[in-house]
Amino acid sequence: MERILITKLSEDEAIVEMHGVSVTSSSVNLLKAGKHPSHYMTNIMLAALRRIGIKAELRDVDFDEKDRRFKEHWTILQASE
Repeated sequence: MERILITKLSEDEAIVEMHGVSVTSSSVNLLKAGKHPSHYMTNIMLAALRRIGIKAELRDVDFDEKDRRFKEHWTILQASE
């Protein structure tokens, strides 16, 4: 991955843009099949958030296969105790 941009939309929403994704082809195939690929970065982010009592839910994924770019829309939720 060449770079990651995170844009905070509100207290409970964020956009994560990943550019130069090395696994673009397999990720696009999964998305076209209605599945969500699990990226290493995503797993690290979710684990870090969980450690501080927050969970996040993926709402939508947009992608440009030619440019190897993915744009994820996340909702941030407080973890239940």
